Amino acid sequence: VETFHPYIPIPSRWKTRDMDNMIRQWHSIDKVWNLMTQFESRRSIEFDRVAILRLDVIYTHPIRIDDRDELAVIPTMAFVPGNWNGLNDRLFYGSRRFAEIWASHRFDNAEGYIQWQKWAFPTSKRRGLQSEGFMRYLLTIHGRVPLTIKPICIK
Repeated sequence: VETFHPYIPIPSRWKTRDMDNMIRQWHSIDKVWNLMTQFESRRSIEFDRVAILRLDVIYTHPIRIDDRDELAVIPTMAFVPGNWNGLNDRLFYGSRRFAEIWASHRFDNAEGYIQWQKWAFPTSKRRGLQSEGFMRYLLTIHGRVPLTIKPICIK
C-alpha cells in the first residue's frame, strides 16, 4: 500500500489513509476478478457480461446488465467533478472485455497515469493518483472503453 503514497494528490485534503483505502478497494476488486476467472476456468466457461457491484449499498432501482448495446456502464458522479472531470469508480457492468480493464488493469497502469499527467498537464493541473481522474485515464486513454454513463441510484 505504501508504494503509492508518493502519488497522493497535491494539493488536496487526501491523507495517507485515503490512499490506503483506495488501494485496498483496488485489491478487493482485483480479487473478485481473479475469483471469477478461476470459477470460469474450473467450469470451462467464460461470461459474456459482467457486473461488479458493491455489496455495502442499497440499489434503489433494478440494474439490468443484459443490454448488449451497453458495452461498459458506470454510474454518474454524485457531484460535478473539477479538474479533468473524473469518472465514478464504484461499480461497473458490461462486456467481459471491458470489465477486465475496469477490474484488473489498475495496478499495472498507476505509474503510466502519473507519467501521462506529466506529458498532458502543466504542474499546477496534475492530480497525483486521484481515484476518479485515474479511472478516466484507465477507461478512456489506456483502455479506449466505449462508456455509457448512467444515473444509478444507491443509498
